Amino acid sequence: MHYAIRKLITLLITLFAISLLAFLAFAVIPGDPAVLQLGVHATPESIEALRIEMGLDQPVLVRYAQWLGDMLFGDMGRSFDHGVSVRELLGDRLAITGSLMTMSFLFTLAIALPIGLLTARRPAGTKRNRHRAMQGTVTGLTQIMMAASPLFLGLVLTFVFGVTLRWFVPSAFVSFRDSTGGFLWYMLFPALAIALPKAAMTVRLIRTSVAEEYAKDYILTAISRGNGPRAILYRHVLPNIAVPVITFSALTLIMMMTDSIVVEQVFSIPGAGRLLISAIRGRDYPVVQALVVVIAAVVMVTHTVSDILARAIDRRITL
Repeated sequence: MHYAIRKLITLLITLFAISLLAFLAFAVIPGDPAVLQLGVHATPESIEALRIEMGLDQPVLVRYAQWLGDMLFGDMGRSFDHGVSVRELLGDRLAITGSLMTMSFLFTLAIALPIGLLTARRPAGTKRNRHRAMQGTVTGLTQIMMAASPLFLGLVLTFVFGVTLRWFVPSAFVSFRDSTGGFLWYMLFPALAIALPKAAMTVRLIRTSVAEEYAKDYILTAISRGNGPRAILYRHVLPNIAVPVITFSALTLIMMMTDSIVVEQVFSIPGAGRLLISAIRGRDYPVVQALVVVIAAVVMVTHTVSDILARAIDRRITL
């Protein structure tokens, strides 16, 4: 309990520091948001009136305190470019990106867990030469997938399944509101572009971890006590590799956030990644600040949850 409380306190302090840095970074960037919104041909009076309306005449720390207080109550301000509340603007975008990351993560686990466990040890009834051939094939494929970037895989999948086979129409994103099946089908291909390299990395981690556990002395002791292959795998091996797998899964989920920004550009997905890039280009500071805080919160919460789970599994872990 004390470990979890300390991790939560660290989470809150870190998020506060990130929010402060995010706000100050855009406060010191050259360029007046009022001028950017009204244009360079606006009169000084109209610019000054808009600055007062936007609160830009207040000191930086006062503005930060107001912005942070509004953020805590769900008010993220208004977008300069779109003229709507940032919260409304982010709602659908974050849902799309969250769906993409969830599908990618599930694909990663569905691919990596069975392949990693099957190739780490020879299943009963499988000949040694056949198992070695399977290991060699999986090793070669994982090396290729690890070397491929989501950008490259996205282009390949678009060319093969979109242009050649015409299984989907490139750049013709289907909204979840329009068609649930169409949305999931379109998101299948960008999710695979993100998941395949991560699945290859996870397969390698699981294979190495399982092989190391089977080489330890306690496995021989378990065998001498009459434990069968399944009992050894589920009672001894898997619990001992749970901590590194959970930690790596959290890291994988975080990396998927960066990959989703790239893949959204390839498949023309109107997610948070595309919104972030367009907001940076247009100096839409409220949108960028909100997205930075949201992304930081997701990263820190993912780290914190994985640390707490690892601590629950292995009580020897300390801060």
